[in-house]
Amino acid sequence: METLLAAFRRQVTESIARAFGNALSSDEAMADMAPCAQEEFGHYQCNSALRLSKLLKQNPRVIAQQIIDHFHSPMCSKVEIAGPGFINFTLSSPFLSEQLQEQLSDRF
Repeated sequence: METLLAAFRRQVTESIARAFGNALSSDEAMADMAPCAQEEFGHYQCNSALRLSKLLKQNPRVIAQQIIDHFHSPMCSKVEIAGPGFINFTLSSPFLSEQLQEQLSDRF
């Protein structure tokens, strides 16, 4: 079973690839994902826009917005840009409830 972090990384990587097409290799398009260190920023964060800004020679906030524009997932209730180009993802309550139900049913 794919972990939640792996699922996010895959979906955001696909969004980066859709946003920038052939301008990036598959390795360059790989999303830099991590759990948020501070809960008020959401559940997960992506720092890829900062790294990609050097490769694409664009403002990281512009790159972050392009990634968000190509990210479509019912997993999130909120996706926002913070600071110089971090993308913060907040999981939706229905998605979290579904995940919890799956975990509980797997145990019993």
